[in-house]
Amino acid sequence: MAYYKALDNSLHFLENESFVYLLPAGSVQITEAEANAIRAANQPPAPPPDPKLVGVLFEGVMCSATMYDQNGLLAILAAYQLQGANFQPTSFEFANGNSLVITKDNIQAFIAVWMPFRQSFFLP
Repeated sequence: MAYYKALDNSLHFLENESFVYLLPAGSVQITEAEANAIRAANQPPAPPPDPKLVGVLFEGVMCSATMYDQNGLLAILAAYQLQGANFQPTSFEFANGNSLVITKDNIQAFIAVWMPFRQSFFLP
C-alpha cells in the first residue's frame, strides 16, 4: 500500500498505484511512519474526563459521585442511621473503581465532603 500526502496535509492511500492520477494535484508519496505521524497529529483532543467519575478526594481515595454511587451511599447512610453504634465498617466500591471503607468514625466527615461535591452538579 502506498501513502500520499496532499498539499493541504490530507492523507491518501492507494492499493494500486495505477490510480495515482486520482490524487489531488501536488500529492507526494510518504512512508507509513510519516502517514501515522500525520494521523496522530490530526487526532482531535481527548474529551475532558467526567468530573463525576474523577470524584472528590477523601482519605486518599478519589470518590466518584455518580447516580449509582449516590444510591449505594444512601443505603449505607440509612444503615448507619438505623444501627448507630452497631454500624459495621462497610467497603464501598465507587463507579470509578476506587473503594473506601466507611466506618462509624469516618462517615460524618465523608458525607461532609462527598455530599456538597455531588450536589454541585445540580446547582442552578
